[in-house]
Amino acid sequence: MQITVKSTKLLKEGTNKNGKWQLWLVTDNKDIEYTTFDKKASHLTPGAVIEIGSIILEVKDDKENRSFKELTIISQPETESTNGKYKKDIEGMKYEYQLKARLQSLERASIEAQTAYIKIMDALCAGKVELDSEPVKEAIKWAMGKLGASIQSPEVKESIVQPDIEIQIKPGAVLDKLQSDSKEGTETSFANVGALRQWCKLEGIETPKFLEIVGCTEKDVPNINIPDAYQLVKEHIANRG
Repeated sequence: MQITVKSTKLLKEGTNKNGKWQLWLVTDNKDIEYTTFDKKASHLTPGAVIEIGSIILEVKDDKENRSFKELTIISQPETESTNGKYKKDIEGMKYEYQLKARLQSLERASIEAQTAYIKIMDALCAGKVELDSEPVKEAIKWAMGKLGASIQSPEVKESIVQPDIEIQIKPGAVLDKLQSDSKEGTETSFANVGALRQWCKLEGIETPKFLEIVGCTEKDVPNINIPDAYQLVKEHIANRG
């Protein structure tokens, strides 16, 4: 016998020697009520078509009670609820996962860019590379590209709310910052030889001239006295003018 489900309700539950049990009330589309201990009743949704076994009819206090032992689900509506909890929209879940993956990708790119910036600064301050050298320019360009990565996912539907995120970093911002820091150098503000050399470069003194003024080789640069070297360069600039 097949019936169409109108609603289901959990009446009682408990445990016995056979384990946990549940008593369900199933109402069909003709408002006829049935009780069953079949646990598959917990998965039924309004509109489901089920096949039930033989009906057991009991009369108690002039009230009829219909029950059955087993049921077989013939069909279930795809968009209806299960015990009041609506199924998640599969498409919505798909785009949600895509958006999360894009955000994680952006976060990784930001970390990589920050790491690159720190390494560039370390190399500059140690005097291992020049500010306008091609490797440094390429590294800064790569870092800026990472930070400027777009968060827009091309496949995300318009119905999915997207975060309003804008990364405001102009090209060359790192170079501008390094140059402005170097212009402010004095005999007491240079943190290391690398910073002094960058200041010299901005003053038009390239590496060979710097080594000549200070009177050392490239190998001895890390060990020079920064205030003394600054004074020598400062005197050279004054005499040059």
